Amino acid sequence: MPNDTAIRIWDSKTNEVLKLVGHTFSIQSMCWSSDGNLLASSAQDGTCRIWNIEKRECIFVLSDGNGGVHMTDVAWNSNLNLVASSCKYTQVGVRVWNPSTGALVTTLLPNQNTESVAFTRDGQSLLVGDDRGRCLIIDTDTWETKFEIEAHRGAVMDIAVSPFMLLSQHVERTASFTFGICLTLN
Repeated sequence: MPNDTAIRIWDSKTNEVLKLVGHTFSIQSMCWSSDGNLLASSAQDGTCRIWNIEKRECIFVLSDGNGGVHMTDVAWNSNLNLVASSCKYTQVGVRVWNPSTGALVTTLLPNQNTESVAFTRDGQSLLVGDDRGRCLIIDTDTWETKFEIEAHRGAVMDIAVSPFMLLSQHVERTASFTFGICLTLN
């Protein structure tokens, strides 16, 4: 389906397919809220959208109006009171939103292109992968960078967090191999 910007959710019990329409350019990432009632999506149209699945509608379009922003990833914190989105191409870093109001909470790393975001399970830290191969661990109380890891030679395309480890990966541009790094978060 060329140029299809719809999200499709398949209900495996009923075989029903829910179609959510709103983004105007390629969707890059989606993330369920921990309660499963809301879905956050990020796209190359410069927006993150919060979808109420029961009502089958977009309840917030999160955008700061900065044209040319390419949202690359999106993540919920465990308390459902923050959504983070990574951005690139206009060096706008990371945006953190309040998904209940649609308000922008903060902008982090404003002069950097970022690729990936993830919250720790306890919500105390936001992990960010950038296009220079770094993983940054940011305190969600102060929004200060607590720790920085030189993780890869290329962009950190994804971050996964377990209670004990951080896993990041990138794709080496000169070959089609995926590399990962694991860091213990004690």
